[in-house]
Amino acid sequence: MIVEDDEINRKVILKFLLKLGYDSDFAEGGYQAIKMIQSSNYHLVFMDVQMPDLNGILTTKEIRKLQNLMQPYIIALTANVLVEDKDACIEAGMNDFMNKPLLFSELQSMIKKWGEKIFYAK
Repeated sequence: MIVEDDEINRKVILKFLLKLGYDSDFAEGGYQAIKMIQSSNYHLVFMDVQMPDLNGILTTKEIRKLQNLMQPYIIALTANVLVEDKDACIEAGMNDFMNKPLLFSELQSMIKKWGEKIFYAK
């Protein structure tokens, strides 16, 4: 799943995923992501950190509170690259961290790192 409020960023990530042979659902904000995660099993979530409705840190904390749910791996997506930003993401319960602008090779490595079986191949 892609959780990203910016349409251009969503399209870039989806294009990269399609190029790798994967498709993905997307949510435009944190509240929508939480609802979608409650109703479907997502294995990997690319989470924008800066969103207007509910930021990625708070969204991740809410997802981690959910009971009786297969917890997904959550990868932070942000242009904030300070150590404190990365630490805040990990402390919130995110599993990993990617810088924006996103590079194809980095996305490919991240998918390989967390297991290619987590997306449904087209």
